[in-house]
Amino acid sequence: VAARVDLPTPEQRKTLSMSNRRVVENYELLLDRVTTGLTKDERLALLDYTVEHVYLLVCVPETARIARNIVMAQGKGMDNEPIDDFKGLVCFRYTLEEDDMYRTFDKWDDLAATPDIESYAVGRSIVAAACLLRAAAALKIKIRKNDEINAMERWLRQDLVQNSCEGKDFFTRNIEPASLVLGRFRDGTFDSFIKGAPGSKLEKTMVARLKFLRALTSTVSSTKEVEMVVVDLLLRPDLTNTQLDSYLHALELVALWMAVEKPSPLQRHKRCFDLLDAVDRGDDSGKVIEVAVSQEELSMLRSSLKTFEFGATATGKKIASAVLERLNAYYLLAEGDSKVDMPEGEQHLEYILPKTSTGKYWKEHWPDQDERTQCTHLLGNLALLSGKVTARQANRSFDEKKERYEKESRPLTSILAEWTVWNKDAQTEQQEWVLGLIDKMWSL
Repeated sequence: VAARVDLPTPEQRKTLSMSNRRVVENYELLLDRVTTGLTKDERLALLDYTVEHVYLLVCVPETARIARNIVMAQGKGMDNEPIDDFKGLVCFRYTLEEDDMYRTFDKWDDLAATPDIESYAVGRSIVAAACLLRAAAALKIKIRKNDEINAMERWLRQDLVQNSCEGKDFFTRNIEPASLVLGRFRDGTFDSFIKGAPGSKLEKTMVARLKFLRALTSTVSSTKEVEMVVVDLLLRPDLTNTQLDSYLHALELVALWMAVEKPSPLQRHKRCFDLLDAVDRGDDSGKVIEVAVSQEELSMLRSSLKTFEFGATATGKKIASAVLERLNAYYLLAEGDSKVDMPEGEQHLEYILPKTSTGKYWKEHWPDQDERTQCTHLLGNLALLSGKVTARQANRSFDEKKERYEKESRPLTSILAEWTVWNKDAQTEQQEWVLGLIDKMWSL
């Protein structure tokens, strides 16, 4: 250890300030205690303890001005986050050669730079999220906020033991690919996940599934665990398009079940871990779907979809937007061919029967206030639009709304223009038709 440090000679020390002489003396004292007073095992134990429990770095500046500049430069809220500590473990503690340490450190910085997917940069937050998702999947645990660094290190150590490698290899094999996959998934860049068959019906179906999963996991908190399974599947190079499509189908069911039924976090994690186990076993699509959502749960889910008030809350509207967009893609592919363009662009949800239905048309066709209250927020009363509408437009009669709906590119919206009137019977029939599409698409 001493050979690695070029300590000042006695003559050189005379020119040092008192502060710097004290730093050298303290280092020599510590070095002597560690090298002569401790066994190898004790030194290793001390190192582990220091890395895990000591967070204070003491600096002895030569002047008050330097001390003041150091303090002022720290700012507020600059404490390290778990991902910063994990970066240190991967790049330095578990990598042996110094050149490899700094090379890995630079690669990590490039990956965590300002997001630019084409340049293989995803941003610090994506790297942090990817590490937590992969640690949870590897350890099969729900990672708590105050245990993130410990969980990530357990994942790291487990992998290093299993593969007899170093931190630099762990970064290349685990962190970098997981971060890029998560970055592309959240960015909506799905092409790289599909092997060949560009423009085919299967490829467009897979893209529609990924869009649906992205829409839910990014906006509905009760589905966020599903992202862990999505990343795991997209990292498996041995899966064919058909296999990946069948697994994504099962994941769509899980995500919809989580969004609507809102199981506990413990239940959500267990369901995701069970899915990962099924994929690891190589279960066929039928068995994977059984693991994803049981027949009893599917039956309950369908019943819930009939009465779920999607339009009553902000989260419900996000679920409705995701479901309707997925149904639009399904309808286009089912009714057309592989050349059809999938829905793109902005999404805005509108109540067909307005929430404040005070106009003459709505009083005439919806005279019962209780019926209006019961039907306003149902899925069959919601239309997905490509542009925002004003409050005045939203409250106009159905005859006026039809003119806008007819011009929409989304088939589930444009088809509304075929109705001659929008009353309780029309809304009920539309609700059943939409639920029927859901049945066909997800085999509920």
